[in-house]
Amino acid sequence: MAVIILPFLQSCGNVYDPQSYAIVTIKTSDAKDYYFTLDSGKTIYPGDKSRMPNFVPKDGVRAIIYFTELTEKVSGYDYNVMLYNIETILTKDIVCLQDAKYDTLGTDEVELSYASISGGYLNVEFKIYSAGGIMHSVNLVDNQLLEWDGENTLLEFRHQANGDYKGTLAKGMVCFKLGQYDPAVTSKKITLRVNTYSGSKDYVINK
Repeated sequence: MAVIILPFLQSCGNVYDPQSYAIVTIKTSDAKDYYFTLDSGKTIYPGDKSRMPNFVPKDGVRAIIYFTELTEKVSGYDYNVMLYNIETILTKDIVCLQDAKYDTLGTDEVELSYASISGGYLNVEFKIYSAGGIMHSVNLVDNQLLEWDGENTLLEFRHQANGDYKGTLAKGMVCFKLGQYDPAVTSKKITLRVNTYSGSKDYVINK
């Protein structure tokens, strides 16, 4: 449930010198191995993962990978790469809220920096004030307690600060698996409702 704050990665010459990075979805295989899918549907196999010996993959989790493409091809995959680092992104399902007594998801302010739909996920970059040391949480909510007659699918981006309202402005990222809410499935755009630091705002997102 924790908010993951985006890290800053530094290059150290040959120790850390990837040529590319990409947002991907982690996929696990029956052979207890793993690979990645791009939002385009193409696949990446980490043929050299010697720099990540302790990484434990979890199927369906979004991540930012840093890599250099290898010339040697691997059968069944579009790309073969030397993997330098993996930064997993908080990845969650949508919460369907049908009973007010279970609404503990918070309505604290949050600033939306960017939101897009790709690969069946809603990808959200946001900013929150935090003094540190207290766990925050964010959720994407289908709030069926609200009256809504719009032509789009209404979803709420909710933030629970747990009393941590001051401090510095920190950046975070989260991806939500859209499933049945995906505009590619419903042919409906998404109206994303956010309680920002300057009031409630609706953002229309279709890609």
